[in-house]
Amino acid sequence: MTTTLPPGVVDPPLPGAEAERPTVDGTGTGDGDGGGAWSSPTPPTARRLAGEQAVAAGFQLAAGAGNLAFVAVVARVLAPRAFAEVVAFLALYLLVHLPGGAFAAGAAADPGHRRASRVRWCGVLMAVVLWTDAASLGRLLHLRTPLVLLLGLAALAGPAVAGERGRRYAAGDIRGVGASLLAEPAGRLVMGVPLAVVAGATGAALGVVAGGLVAAVYLFRRPGRVGFEAPAARSGSGGWWTVTGSFALLAVIQNQDLVLANRVLADGEAARFAVLSTIGGLVAFATATVPLVLLPRARRGDAGALRIAVTTAAALGGAAVVSAAVVPDGAFAAVFGSRYGSVSSIAPLYLTAMAALGVARVLTAERCARHRSLRTFALVLAAAGVQAALVLSAGSAAGVARATLVASVLLAAGVALAPRLPAPADLAARAGGVARALRRPEVLAVTSLTGVALVLRLWVDRGLWVDEAISVDLAGRSFGAMLRQIGRADVHPPLHAVLLWLTARVAGTSELSMRLPSMLAGAGLVPVLWLAGRSLYDRRTALVAAALGAVSPLLVWYSQEARMYSLFMLLAVVALWAQVKAVREGGTGAWAWYAVASAALLWTQYFSVLVVAVQQVGFAAAVLRARREDRANAARIARGWVLSMLAIAVAVAPLFPIFSDQVASYGSRRAASPPSAAGAAAAGGVDQLSVYSVLANAVWAVAGFHADRTMAQIVALWPLGLLVCLLVLGRRRSAATTLVVAMATFPPAVLFFVGLHKRDLFELRYFVATAPLAVLLAARFLTTIARARWAVPIASGLAVAVLLAGLADQQLNGANPRRYDFRGALASVEARAHPGDTVLFAPSYLAAVVDYYGHGLPARPLVGTAPPSGGGVFVVATFRTINEKATSATVGSRLADLEHGRRVVARFDRPNVRVWELR
Repeated sequence: MTTTLPPGVVDPPLPGAEAERPTVDGTGTGDGDGGGAWSSPTPPTARRLAGEQAVAAGFQLAAGAGNLAFVAVVARVLAPRAFAEVVAFLALYLLVHLPGGAFAAGAAADPGHRRASRVRWCGVLMAVVLWTDAASLGRLLHLRTPLVLLLGLAALAGPAVAGERGRRYAAGDIRGVGASLLAEPAGRLVMGVPLAVVAGATGAALGVVAGGLVAAVYLFRRPGRVGFEAPAARSGSGGWWTVTGSFALLAVIQNQDLVLANRVLADGEAARFAVLSTIGGLVAFATATVPLVLLPRARRGDAGALRIAVTTAAALGGAAVVSAAVVPDGAFAAVFGSRYGSVSSIAPLYLTAMAALGVARVLTAERCARHRSLRTFALVLAAAGVQAALVLSAGSAAGVARATLVASVLLAAGVALAPRLPAPADLAARAGGVARALRRPEVLAVTSLTGVALVLRLWVDRGLWVDEAISVDLAGRSFGAMLRQIGRADVHPPLHAVLLWLTARVAGTSELSMRLPSMLAGAGLVPVLWLAGRSLYDRRTALVAAALGAVSPLLVWYSQEARMYSLFMLLAVVALWAQVKAVREGGTGAWAWYAVASAALLWTQYFSVLVVAVQQVGFAAAVLRARREDRANAARIARGWVLSMLAIAVAVAPLFPIFSDQVASYGSRRAASPPSAAGAAAAGGVDQLSVYSVLANAVWAVAGFHADRTMAQIVALWPLGLLVCLLVLGRRRSAATTLVVAMATFPPAVLFFVGLHKRDLFELRYFVATAPLAVLLAARFLTTIARARWAVPIASGLAVAVLLAGLADQQLNGANPRRYDFRGALASVEARAHPGDTVLFAPSYLAAVVDYYGHGLPARPLVGTAPPSGGGVFVVATFRTINEKATSATVGSRLADLEHGRRVVARFDRPNVRVWELR
């Protein structure tokens, strides 16, 4: 006979759960609790598991919002040093709860363990230690003695409360635990805020402790409720101890950055990171219950529990990151005060770290529940050590945030990949296979060429020019401000800007770090050219294409520029390779590569729509050709084509609001033309478009940028180029070659006709994908024109030698009209400037580059501002623009005005930059 539990023992079920009660002997079929758990062997549905996580996360979010409200009020009440001390106290408050928090995980996984009931003694021990030597610990932790004494008081009840919460999670009493969580911030707000007003940091800390005691009283006075039978106790203690140890270290990773930052950073930076840690703590707090709800489920082997837990943690973290990224810049200042508004630029970075840590906690819980806790403990310990070392070497709040991000991502990846690592024997076999593959001459050659390409691209001595400085300026803004600025003051899609924004958060905004994405994309283009050459033609052509791509002057040039053009070239060749592979071989992977590369192209450069359009014509031709031979194959290609277009459309749809904003503001913001036609003197002048403009762009695509006189001499050889084209046209072409030729010629042809009306749009950068496609065509030409086997290496070697000569002239010749030495010019200004001097620059779009290299020099546009009343004046100008005559006339007129009260004492020139000094 089955005996049911007394009425009132079971909470009302979650929405969608069946209102059945569990039985004492475990034979019933009920779910009963707010956690939606069960005691029958019937496995729970995904909806039920998701309901548990949703209820627990809802309580955590509400409690976290209450804690955030408390900290926001305290930030406005206290001075920065006192506020940083309170937030450091909060971090230590969590640290003294580490044993209890870890025991909570142990209790959730194994509530019957004999040591789980002894957690209260850990609290007593910590309290004794803190009270015994409070003064010394206060000096060590940069806290006053009363705050250390309050930590001891908090330590008394903390471990016992956390352990009780873990047992209730194991029993399914999710709502009871949630109510105790809400009681804590409520107590802090009611008691802590008035105490902070009266007693400063000490009063705020006392309110924190009082809130914890309120939660403890509520939890222990309220009877526990169960929703399903707790898992049986395991024998032995090793697993239990490693579970608690792993979760203790996870809490260390969450909080030690703040404690160490309070120790090593200056007061202002410490306070900024205190705000940052508070915001990130909301994410960590919101995801803290997810592994505790998962542990008993994973212990019982419930299918789908891990997937739902990871999804929940990732969704909570991702929502927080997106919210911080799009929130207006003034929101942080409105919440925490104007002195902390600058944290908006690094908040998404730190929230990403906390989101990764939340996922790592879930994965750790699952591995511990499945008796794999020892290796997991080692991984968490290593991550904590890495984080501590990086934080101690950081000198700013942003550096500490980057340290935590690196440690969290490494931990999440390590815990996720550890179960999938092969056995040592399998690993050795795979390593041997990789080694054999790398020893193949072809693979070794491509790897070596990629290394050479990376070295050539890292070797750059020129400073940033105007467009690069604009990219750096965007990367230095908050994510939301960057997107808004792109919408109203840029003409390009945001993908490259997003990559630079992420790079700036990890590596800073130095010249090298800002150019690093382009350098890596340029080096990656070499193996991609090899892959494309193999798919289009043969291995010999592929190897020649890789060699030419490694040293091609134009490919090197744009790989050294902090703009999107190197990524544009890489994605165009990837899309070509994937298209050919999809048509010839099929397979989901090839179609996916094509869709992703094409969507990324459109997110990188708007004019890539011309490349994508040519490829659609190529697909149509492939379907028509296949219909004549194999209708089933034609249907396969058509099906993949339609699905890929749908995927591209969905991926590109979010770009349209940004594009519409850019179109709306395009006409009004182009008061001055950028130096897009620099170096076009060899093309017959910069103002008019002619056939020589086309020839100059063609030469640039193959031979790179050179001095105007050199360019004029090369362009004069156009009859020889025409003969080569006729020779190529006279040969039989494959469908693949026709596709490559169309992709290389259609975009410049369209932009030529567009340029007749809008001159600055016919510029090689906007159809730069032509350059790597020309490399493929040149490789094919060399391998087909040389009949003898020995002739191919000779012809290819000569071509590489010619490109290397062009590369050397491009990189070293100071007369290259594409070189802009703003770095050298402004360094000279800085060396000669006196206090009170002013920098005036023209045209006005030089603001970003002057700000980057000016190092705080007072600077403003030459046009539209009143002349400075006192001090010396430096006029910095560049004339390599489409409107060169207008700019020259404007500068001359303004210089004449300035000379009424001053005289020119010096003039010095740098490549494409001129500086006048007036005193």
